[in-house]
Amino acid sequence: PAVARPLRESHALTMWKRLTRKRLKANATGNAPLAADDIARAASVLFAVFARYGDSVITFKLLREFARTYPDKKYLLITSQQALPYAEAILPPSIRCVGFDKHRDLFSLWRLTRSLKREPFEIGFNPWSHGLESEYFVSFASRFLPYGAFAGFPRTHNLYDRARSYLGLAAKPAALTGKIPAQAKRILISPFSTDVRKSLNHDDLRKLIAWLGARYSEASMALALFPEEDGKVRDLPIARFHFGKSRKRSRAFLELVKGSDLFVGVDAGPLHLADAIGVSSIGLFGPTAPETILDRVSGIVPLRLNAMQGWFCDIRDCTDPVCLHRLLGSTMLPPAPVDFTRSPTLEIRLCHAKF
Repeated sequence: PAVARPLRESHALTMWKRLTRKRLKANATGNAPLAADDIARAASVLFAVFARYGDSVITFKLLREFARTYPDKKYLLITSQQALPYAEAILPPSIRCVGFDKHRDLFSLWRLTRSLKREPFEIGFNPWSHGLESEYFVSFASRFLPYGAFAGFPRTHNLYDRARSYLGLAAKPAALTGKIPAQAKRILISPFSTDVRKSLNHDDLRKLIAWLGARYSEASMALALFPEEDGKVRDLPIARFHFGKSRKRSRAFLELVKGSDLFVGVDAGPLHLADAIGVSSIGLFGPTAPETILDRVSGIVPLRLNAMQGWFCDIRDCTDPVCLHRLLGSTMLPPAPVDFTRSPTLEIRLCHAKF
């Protein structure tokens, strides 16, 4: 089994390469920049989203904005089985959502392909999706522009604005509306990211739990993490929810977030999800700048070390995020100022948290 899985994934990648090249070659005339008039005139729009957790949630929130901007169109979203519950929770009923397992479900692939050929869409988008499967599906639209071929952006360009520009949506005025609630009975904490530079350590987490416990003395708290991250928590007496890469686990986590009064998380996908469904949220930011990560209309309250203001730290070999350790060692208040009118300065050498 340990060998079979890489072989299956390799076979799936080869299949997607073959299918996508064939599709893009057959429909090369449809691969072109899309003007605002093209989008406005189209009667149907196809979305294909096979991205990382956070990028998918960002996309779903913007697709909701897209549907509100153009309410008179026929919509279809094709996404992964794992992301499907999040899409269904965030998107309006006007966008039909279909889940697809890109590694195993060949029957669904055949069925989707057949449906797209019978009832082709006029416009195709795959925001924040660089994979071959998303390009394959959007290539069935009469006009499409793969996200990977879209104009590049600097590292410090706002994540939401990148996709907003790709989708032809107007820029939003900055209006952070989040407030730290005076009371909370159920608090959910997501302390880790797949990037160690954005993750808390055991001591950070202990301090965070103590701070929340002092502020909300009657609240129950739970951690959301992957099973392999249990070792980072060690003996902390707190309930735990384990993520899983399936539709069932995504649904369970979604219900856990919905049932929370307050969500506290580092810069990772769960933080974007909580914000997208309207749960009061506190974002703990270390190296990444909130003005690059948050939507302009976010309800997240960002907390960040004062020394990091105006900087986007991208020191790749950092394994000990001092910026987060120092944040958790302070009172953590007030919230960090967020200035969407300018991009933060990219830093790749000097750790500003040490000064």
